[in-house]
Order: sequence, then structure tokens, then C-alpha cells
Amino acid sequence: MLACGPPHFIFIILVLCCITSNCEAFTHRHGISRVTTISSSRKHSKPIHLLETLLRRFDGDFDNYQQLLADRKAGLEPREGGGHEHIHCTLSRLTTAPDHDRRPVRSESPNVIIALYYFNGDPGKIFRARCYTLHSSCPEEQQIEMRLWKLPACVTVAASNAGATGGSNAAVAAVISELAAFGGLVEHDELKGCEVFWSLATGSQDGKEGADPSNRLLAHMEGGGCCVESERSPGTMIRVEDELVLWDNELWINDRGFDVETGAFLYGNQRGVPYKMVRVVEEESNGLLSWTLGGDHKPR
Repeated sequence: MLACGPPHFIFIILVLCCITSNCEAFTHRHGISRVTTISSSRKHSKPIHLLETLLRRFDGDFDNYQQLLADRKAGLEPREGGGHEHIHCTLSRLTTAPDHDRRPVRSESPNVIIALYYFNGDPGKIFRARCYTLHSSCPEEQQIEMRLWKLPACVTVAASNAGATGGSNAAVAAVISELAAFGGLVEHDELKGCEVFWSLATGSQDGKEGADPSNRLLAHMEGGGCCVESERSPGTMIRVEDELVLWDNELWINDRGFDVETGAFLYGNQRGVPYKMVRVVEEESNGLLSWTLGGDHKPR
């Protein structure tokens, strides 16, 4: 039948077959199962494009100071007390250096995000510095793979030093500058086995009263977690378990660490309650949290 059709029709059919084949090969190779599309009976103004939405939301500053105040009012202290530490997360997407060999991170993904986590609203107290790269085989994919990369210790130190005086933006700028001078990340910097997979939520339980269940993005680790060597105590292996929920203006992270040998709880919330961070804006419209950005926003 195809032999009887016009040449341009045959070409279109072949292209569609190739696209389908490539997407299925990627799904099989990475062990990713396609998520069933949401029923048409659910009302949406328009379909959510997963990668586009993730890139828009997973950017900027988030802070859990409001959660901290609620914990302390309830008598909950960190760790054994069942409460949370004051955590701030700053996320910045790299949009420069199109030349692959000159990128701070050498990845086939064009979507590279710097992530810095610090204590007590002080960008000089960075306790974790990561780079995330997002990977999707084609626009129709209902799951986005996020690979995690650790940053060299000298880069983290430079970021903390810059953040102590210049704030979170200065800390991110220092990371980019140091990575470029350092030659970028290499293969052994990737935390293989710790990949996180983002998807559009399809359930109704999200812990937020009256929230639209179709409006949140969820992330999980394959197999429930991964094992990494402690950066603070070389030779000690840590089992990491992590789940994330992302809305337009909130980021919840339930990140826990356990000693592989003893099973001892090392970090995270011991009641399993996520760190509930809200977006911080310079206009201070969400509870006067701009001081957590440091630098010029820090109280005099």
C-alpha cells in the first residue's frame, strides 16, 4: 500500500516511525514507564507541559522559615525533637556557554541547574551544593530524569565565601566562575544511581487543603533511594531517601540520610515531615522572607 502513495507521504510515515522508535528505546533503556494520561473527565484549562513547567517552577529561592516558627511554637526542636532546621534553597538555571567544551557542566542536556542549600537564612552557611541536569527523550514524555552532580569542595567554599557578603546571587555566580576555572564537572562527579524522576501528579492526596491535585509535580528516586559516600566523613556510606513536591510557589523536600552500616538516622526530619519551603521574592510579599537572600537584603 505504501508503495502506491506519493513520495512525501511515505517520507512523513518514515519520520513518525523513527520518532516513535527513539522514544520507546529511551524508555526501555532507562527503565522509565510511561504514565497514563489524565482522564478527559478531569477539567483542565490546558495540558501541562512537564519539562516547561518544571523549568519555570524549579528556579529561584525557597525557604522554610514559616515552618520553623510553627515547629517551635509547637515545642518541636530539630532531629530527635521532631522539628525542622531552618533551610533555604536557591536554584539557578544556567543559560550561557552554548559551547559544549566551555560549559561549567559538560552535559548533553541544555537544562542545567545550580542548587545551593544553606542554614538559617545565611548564604555563607552552605551545607550542600549540587548541580542538576534534566533529561527527556521527547516532548511527549511524562517523566523527566534529573541527574545529580556533586560540586568540588573548593567550589562550595568559594560559594560560601561569596554568599556571606554578597548573598545567594553572589554564591551562585561564584559557583559558575569556579566551575569554569576548574574545568567543569567530570564523569566521576555524577552521583550515579541517585537519579530523581519528575512526573505530573495524578492522585488527590498532597497534604495541602483544597489544592488542585493536577497542579503539582512529584519527584522520587528509583528503588526508593541510593547510597553515596559521605562528603564530611570519607569512607562512611550513607543511604539517601528523597521525595519532592513542587507547586508554583512551594517546594517540599523530604530528604533523609541513614548510616548504611548501623542504620542510624543522620539527617532529615525524623517524623518524615517534608521541609516545606515557600518561594522568596524580593518584594517581600510572602511573609517578609527576603532577608534570607542575604547580601543587601540582610537586616542592618
